[in-house]
Amino acid sequence: MFSGKHTIIHPVWSFLRRLILGVAVTTMSDYPLFCVLLLSFITLITIYIVGTQEPFKDRVKRIMDLINEFLVLVLNYHLMCFTNFVSDPYAREYLGYSMTFATCFFIAVNLGYAFNGMFSNSCKRLKYWCIRTKNQKKLDAAVKKQLLKVEKPIKQ
Repeated sequence: MFSGKHTIIHPVWSFLRRLILGVAVTTMSDYPLFCVLLLSFITLITIYIVGTQEPFKDRVKRIMDLINEFLVLVLNYHLMCFTNFVSDPYAREYLGYSMTFATCFFIAVNLGYAFNGMFSNSCKRLKYWCIRTKNQKKLDAAVKKQLLKVEKPIKQ
């Protein structure tokens, strides 16, 4: 699962990240811009850790983690624009459409990755099941042929 020299940093940071996020959301609800900035900073640190420490052996998992963190950062920037930082209501409307598109893209990437893994695993199982049933039919036919040879009476 993990590789690299400093693999302990990723799980420890992941735990601290959740702790900081939970504390920030529950105690700083009066300051939404500060919470979004804190979440963006935490996401940037996570991108740095995943990019430099290479905590996963599998390259695809590392890339998916980087893509997820980048998309979370994009969504954080959208959330920042929904605060009083942007006062134009038309700009907020277009930002809403943009955030909806980014969220749908985020979901599509993750579901595509999950369905790809499930589909390839299901195809392998179906392939092995077909091969096994085909070989079992051949074996049953050979056994039946042997039984028919043994049961034939010998003419004298």
